[in-house]
Amino acid sequence: MNIPKLFFCALFLTGIMLGCKSDNQQQTTARHAITDTLIVGIMPTLDCVPIYMARTYNIYDSLGLYVRLTCMNSQMDLENLLANGKIDIAPSDMFRTIMWQNKRKNIRFLASSCREWRLYANKKRRISKVEHLGNRMIGMTRQSVLDYYCDTINSKLMRNSELLLKPQINDVFIRLQMLNEAQLDAIFLPLPLDQLAEEKGHNKISDLKGCDGYAGLAVSCNRIKPNRKAVELFLRAYNMAVDSMKIYAEQPLPKYITTHFNIDSIPLKVIKSKSLSHLYHPETKKIASALLWARKNNFATKAYNTDTLTYK
Repeated sequence: MNIPKLFFCALFLTGIMLGCKSDNQQQTTARHAITDTLIVGIMPTLDCVPIYMARTYNIYDSLGLYVRLTCMNSQMDLENLLANGKIDIAPSDMFRTIMWQNKRKNIRFLASSCREWRLYANKKRRISKVEHLGNRMIGMTRQSVLDYYCDTINSKLMRNSELLLKPQINDVFIRLQMLNEAQLDAIFLPLPLDQLAEEKGHNKISDLKGCDGYAGLAVSCNRIKPNRKAVELFLRAYNMAVDSMKIYAEQPLPKYITTHFNIDSIPLKVIKSKSLSHLYHPETKKIASALLWARKNNFATKAYNTDTLTYK
């Protein structure tokens, strides 16, 4: 009588142990999946194209990384999500990262990118160079690399009474629409959306020389802290995508990318010709320059330093 009871008790305990082991394996698998998951914000700029293409080339899958994309047309909107811990990574620049940190938001500048901007003037205006922009309205984002460049334009204007007027228009497509309707005199457009301004016959008056390296990607430290491996994999995937894009330069961009860019078709060779490059570590000289300008414009305190600016 005791033997059958002992047998069934042993069988019951074995079942419990196996069940616990299975649950632990499932929990471990779930934790692994969460660890290798990122929510990345993107906008229609040159440096965001490799983030798209890494999915097209199945690079994320090959590295065991799941990336969910959040698409918007405004850097500020993506930064708001980042600063409030809704997404992991988003386009930003050094100036705006400094601004967010001075608002006690736990974000850091991750890497510099190849993002480039062009300054276009309305074709109906008699504006052929930046010196003609006195008392003109330029659509832009304040406390950003674009605002920084506007200061360099102001220094070229003859009289202080003719400084630039800088309405904040964050959505790049609304900017373009306002330029087309002559509601703005000039706007900043990111590559490759410069193609849309060219098609309308607007005048390119500046390439923003000297502003490279300030723009890039930022991370939410609160979300990334337990997820450093995923960030490393993401950086690796980005650079692998850049390399693949250069190899397959004759192929067109996928439809879901051109739809977001509001452009019918962009060959990869066009993207390649526009200074496509790997992400890279922020330059010390650029960081110092960004801090100096932020203090001058009163959105960084004297006590603030850049020790916490970059992600390490």
